[in-house]
Amino acid sequence: MSDFVEFPESDYIRAGNVFAAFTPIRDFRLKNALAMMWFAQLTYEVDDSGGNKNAAKIAAVKNLWQFQSITPFRRQAAALEKSFNTTGLIGERDDAIVIAFAGTDPGVWETVVTDGRFVLSQEENTHTGFQAAFRAVAPLDGQGKMLGPIADAIAKSSATGKPIFLTGHSLGAALAILTADAMATQGTPPRAVYGFGTPCLGGATFTSRYDAALGDVTYRLVHGRDVVARVPMFAGYVHVGCVLQIDQDAKFPNDRAPALSQGPTFFAPEYLAEIGKYLLGGGIVGIVKGLFVKLPKTPVEFGRAVIARLPSREGIPLSKWFKLLPPFIREHLQDRYLAALTPGAATIRSDL
Repeated sequence: MSDFVEFPESDYIRAGNVFAAFTPIRDFRLKNALAMMWFAQLTYEVDDSGGNKNAAKIAAVKNLWQFQSITPFRRQAAALEKSFNTTGLIGERDDAIVIAFAGTDPGVWETVVTDGRFVLSQEENTHTGFQAAFRAVAPLDGQGKMLGPIADAIAKSSATGKPIFLTGHSLGAALAILTADAMATQGTPPRAVYGFGTPCLGGATFTSRYDAALGDVTYRLVHGRDVVARVPMFAGYVHVGCVLQIDQDAKFPNDRAPALSQGPTFFAPEYLAEIGKYLLGGGIVGIVKGLFVKLPKTPVEFGRAVIARLPSREGIPLSKWFKLLPPFIREHLQDRYLAALTPGAATIRSDL
């Protein structure tokens, strides 16, 4: 992906072997969630330039986490009727196969277009953009058989007996859930699904069918005021699975399992009140005032002042580049989830 969302290799080294405590069971485990979130983060390291600039980094992490192999996949399209950039990793260990999808990257415009195609499809009753992005890596042949890298991973699981775990952050979490649904439909359900900052991705018909099959092994973790996990997308959308929600800058608990729920909701009075308080009580106004020594007199001066206060894009992760974002957006970013999952860690990145 782009350097908005990449981490330096030193961050992975500092975190250590997060898979050392991983246990391939269906029940929720906080240590499994931490491992899944780190693997979801690794998908953002898949190079988007057509090259292989992060191959050495991914290989080093593979050895650190004791994977036998970690293989990237990507399918792209840029057209008026269909634009997506579906990126992910398939990792094989002695005890499991992990499939992860990358989320939205503001440096990869196709992922933003995917998010914006939010009309519910009539046939699948799912988010049109997410469905197209998923089918790009899991197309169906004339007999309805799944093809592509996801099908290859399922075949490997069947041949070896290793269970499949699915994970992703943001858009990636939605794609993981669509993958789980397709797997269950063909009789090969995953062992568990871990989503972080998961958006709504389907209507009541899809959710009812999905939860009947996989609701109890689909874990949606929500950090603080993360707006992506709450935004209703459009009328008719309903969340799937079990949710575990914490307050801002809190830690996900080790003694509480996610519970089946359609929340959290964007329209909760206390949540709307908090957003309103931020917007009207100095949030955006305070940010704008902080940009200037003196107020600009023209739009050109305003633009120059904003640009002058932003760090250079090159080598800067999303978390630092967008440090001025409102908290309900900032709390959606990967480093906040990793910090909330890591015992004793106030921050994950050394440069925040």
